[in-house]
Amino acid sequence: MSDVRRFDGRDWETRSYDAALGGAEILSLVCARDGNLIATTHDGVWRLQHGGHATRIDAPVLRDRYILNAREDSRGWLWVALDVGFAVWNGRHWRTLDQTQGLAWNDSNGRGTYEDRDGSIWLITSNGLSHVLHPERLFASALRQPVIEEALRGNGPLPVGDAPLPWRADQIVFRLAHLQFDQGRSWHYRFRLLGVDDEWNDTVQPEVRYAALPGGRYRFQVAAVDNATGEQSAPVELAFTIAPPWWRSVPFYVLCALGVAGAFVALHRLRLRAHRAREDKLTALVRERTHELEQSREEMRLRALKDGLTQCWNRVAMMDIVEREIEKCARSGAGFALVLLDLDYFKRVNDTHGHLAGDAVLVETARRLRAAVRPYDAVGRYGGEEFVVVLPGLNLPADTSRIDALRAVVRGEPVDIGDGNTLAVTASFGVVAFTPGTPPDPVALLGRADEALYRSKHAGRDRISYAD
Repeated sequence: MSDVRRFDGRDWETRSYDAALGGAEILSLVCARDGNLIATTHDGVWRLQHGGHATRIDAPVLRDRYILNAREDSRGWLWVALDVGFAVWNGRHWRTLDQTQGLAWNDSNGRGTYEDRDGSIWLITSNGLSHVLHPERLFASALRQPVIEEALRGNGPLPVGDAPLPWRADQIVFRLAHLQFDQGRSWHYRFRLLGVDDEWNDTVQPEVRYAALPGGRYRFQVAAVDNATGEQSAPVELAFTIAPPWWRSVPFYVLCALGVAGAFVALHRLRLRAHRAREDKLTALVRERTHELEQSREEMRLRALKDGLTQCWNRVAMMDIVEREIEKCARSGAGFALVLLDLDYFKRVNDTHGHLAGDAVLVETARRLRAAVRPYDAVGRYGGEEFVVVLPGLNLPADTSRIDALRAVVRGEPVDIGDGNTLAVTASFGVVAFTPGTPPDPVALLGRADEALYRSKHAGRDRISYAD
């Protein structure tokens, strides 16, 4: 529901934010100091105003995260509980808190925060409480500037300053370092070469190369960027000047003008051959570098779409897959089945055998599911102990045997949890079929599967329920 009811001391008033929130369900609601309301949905934090208007509080640290709770403290700071820790906004900067900074556990359990009378903050996680005694220290350290460790031209150092350097076809290499020692704080470099382009470029590599720069004055600038918050350090700069190549100098043109026609032709042909050789070399260097960048970009893209523990597709990737299957169904008329399964009594596994045993169960379950599906099926981790399986071309109820096979493979052999111990694992399934007549709404489709899943749980677990 996206409706809020307000009591003014005499009457109740209902305000609807359904249109402003896109139909998303409000998970938590608190009052802010400015009189507005702060609400959370599973994928965003919103500031609700009078008249049914809502403004999203957007930041890199909140994107692609499952948001559980948000609260504003007496300072006006916003504390957001995530499925991977907490995010804090002091009005200017964002900071994150997780286990690497001492948080008891990354799962905030949806309970959020509590501000003590001394201004300290209690953070509630599923593994216990964490007490932030001095919240202001979270913002005490600014992102440090990177360091240009070395600037090379060919096999030697690159001289800097205003004195022009003779032009050569050697590439220029800048080697970078970042003296950032905050544990768990990830960052990347942002650089540009003024004189070539004014736009900033991003890289995670500690090395930047430029091939055969033409004559001119250049300023290489580089800054560090916090991946989580988007905060950028002050840039550092290195300036140098390159003289034009000799074939663009005045003496060469005078010599050409005074030469005989035959010498002019010979020199012209020599210049063309040298120019073609340089172009071929530059083309090969650019092609090689482009290939390396494309490979690195593809590896980073896949890493961002995979769950780090199980190596299945993560929640964001699975939502894209479901949307693609819906579009394919609209074109081809073929349907698909969506399976949502939840491991039974998984919290008991963590509480009894420890979280390493729980991780082993998740990894083995993901392996079994991937082994049991076809190459073009998709298996993803939806969150916690929940998995999503998308089965294109599956027709229900005719193909229910495929779903039964998935249940059988999960509950087959006991899972090895280490130290010679094994553990029997079962799961509750919720299944929904998508056909051309189904409304093309991925969130609603998952909601129907979730309702079927809860019917399985309420009916005793270790069973399969199908949506109507």
